[in-house]
Amino acid sequence: MSSVSSERRLLRPEEVAARLGLSRRTVIWKIKRGELPAFQLGGKGSAFRVDERELDEWLESEPAA
Repeated sequence: MSSVSSERRLLRPEEVAARLGLSRRTVIWKIKRGELPAFQLGGKGSAFRVDERELDEWLESEPAA
């Protein structure tokens, strides 16, 4: 049995904002514009979540500002 967990860690916009040094509002704006990888838990108006692995991959692929 592998000791590596295959569970996804889903981050709330507040957690993403803290990691990126942005406001929650800016993170939501970037998600809605398709600039950050994310998905909604339900239909329109529901909460956004960001897969931590996808965020890490996105950060690695973004050119340094």
